[in-house]
Amino acid sequence: MKKNMLIALLLLVGVFMSACGDGASGENGRAEKNNISIGTAPLGSGWYNVSITLSDIWMDNIDGMNVNVLEGGSIGNIRSVNDGTDMHLGWAYTPDLMDAVNKQGAFEEEEISNVQVIGLSYPVYLNFVTSGKNKIEKIDDLLGENIHAGAQGTGSEVALQRLLEEHGLSYEKIEESGGKISFGNYSDAATQLQDGIVDVAVGGGAPDIPAFKEVEALNSIKLIPVEQSYLEPLTELGYRADLPIPKETYKDQNEDVSALAYQSMIIVNSDIPEDQVYEITKFMWENVERIVEDHPARGSYFTPEIAVEGLEQSYFHPGAVKYYKEIGVMD
Repeated sequence: MKKNMLIALLLLVGVFMSACGDGASGENGRAEKNNISIGTAPLGSGWYNVSITLSDIWMDNIDGMNVNVLEGGSIGNIRSVNDGTDMHLGWAYTPDLMDAVNKQGAFEEEEISNVQVIGLSYPVYLNFVTSGKNKIEKIDDLLGENIHAGAQGTGSEVALQRLLEEHGLSYEKIEESGGKISFGNYSDAATQLQDGIVDVAVGGGAPDIPAFKEVEALNSIKLIPVEQSYLEPLTELGYRADLPIPKETYKDQNEDVSALAYQSMIIVNSDIPEDQVYEITKFMWENVERIVEDHPARGSYFTPEIAVEGLEQSYFHPGAVKYYKEIGVMD
């Protein structure tokens, strides 16, 4: 992660994390929390698929643990994990956490103060996928096109809106010019792209979106690049402009494609007991080879060193801190 983005994140999140509880005990106690839920992203996403593997790891290694994998999105996950009633763990993006800290974007006038970090993970790239036969070559060409924008209110959908705004575009302008904006999970988007119902499917991938890769088994697809000049202004909000989608991410992709990127992380409700978060963290890393094997593109980023890179100890749940200290990646 670039140092300037990390510094910004540290400054913004410091007060937020210091307000969180010490996580040593929860009102509901360990027994109830053994039935935990993790918030992911829409069906067909990388977060959802990786979380299936994580849930298997935790249930195989923690006595009495039952894990429910939920569809969601970064913004909704932050809210739900903060509440801690129906969602105890979740995936989130750094820009959305920064928005929550600053009470901006989707979090205006909201109080988010009961969330801590288990670990950073892989970067996510905003994929714009269209048919290989389509004449769309750049973001400005989206005027008048039918676009599947992913699940409404998610971090990736907010990233899409912000990127459109940098281009002087909006959902309204696209529809006024004859296009249509639709929403749903990535599997729906892939089906509609394959059937020609939508011209472009958009979503966050790491670097690919599994559901979109299924489309290329029968149809040629291509990625729409984003010009660098439109990416740079968004780095102030915690996004990254230095990570193109690597070549050969999709079958017919012969070169890197410039894209908007953002870092993902696993968050946890602060009231989950320390010993339970310790076990969750410990068994995730002690079985990380299962993640690497099942999800090689994403699993390559799953290391304890990356998990703590650039974040001070106070941002992490004490249960995670205990484990990271044991293995020597935290002082």
